[in-house]
Amino acid sequence: MGRYANRIGHGQFQVEWVAYTLAKNNGDNGCMAGSRIRSGGVGPAREMPDGGLELTYLSKDGEEGYPGNCKVTVLYHLTDSNQLRIEYSATTEKDTVDQPE
Repeated sequence: MGRYANRIGHGQFQVEWVAYTLAKNNGDNGCMAGSRIRSGGVGPAREMPDGGLELTYLSKDGEEGYPGNCKVTVLYHLTDSNQLRIEYSATTEKDTVDQPE
């Protein structure tokens, strides 16, 4: 998963009257924020005090065509009942593409 968990038609979107053109990696479409994140661009893993695991990635302004620096974090936790809990979060410093309603 990257900045956008879907395809973006024709690899383009607009925010506040500014048009952005993305890397096209699914025919004529931009998909899942391009290839960098999905190809192992994640930083080093960090063990959490509760035994969980944290992975982070900083997608820099303009990477794959997206605006603003965006920090993505994924936390993996194994519960006492042996269930895997996964938490995703992301913050960006600029407005970016939004999920369709």
